[in-house]
Amino acid sequence: PKAIGHAATIRKSALSLLDLISDVLDLSRIEAGGTSLRPKVFDLSELLHDTAAMFAPVAERQGLAFTLTLADDLPSRVEADPVRLRQVLVNLLGNAMKFTAAGEVRLVANGEAGTATQAHIRFAVIDTGIGIPTLAQAVLFTPFMHGDTGEEAQARRGTGLGLAITAEL
Repeated sequence: PKAIGHAATIRKSALSLLDLISDVLDLSRIEAGGTSLRPKVFDLSELLHDTAAMFAPVAERQGLAFTLTLADDLPSRVEADPVRLRQVLVNLLGNAMKFTAAGEVRLVANGEAGTATQAHIRFAVIDTGIGIPTLAQAVLFTPFMHGDTGEEAQARRGTGLGLAITAEL
């Protein structure tokens, strides 16, 4: 049993290190202009439901309500980069889950005025988390920076790259 516990710890540490390396490489590629969007036609509702399904168990484990709200006027098929869209949503939802101790996290997608060939879609991640102090908002999207300090924040922190990557995308 002790060896299994050590193996689980090693696995978790390796996955954390892999996430860090992946984030650093992503940000480096973006900043060097080496990342381009790869648009393709896909089912937006399916992508949003799949992304929400990734977070539903996390919310349940934390005792949070998690909802996905899609406006009726959302186009069913869109042309965009589904990989990067999912990456942005995962970063935002991951932070919302990380900093929400009680209550709810919501992912909302609304259609906005567009044209016959262009759709404007607004995505929002809404939570009942701890909030972001005004001074911290200025550095929130800066690489390796965190919007929170203090001891309990240390356990929640990630690399400080997720929102920087999100902002660049």
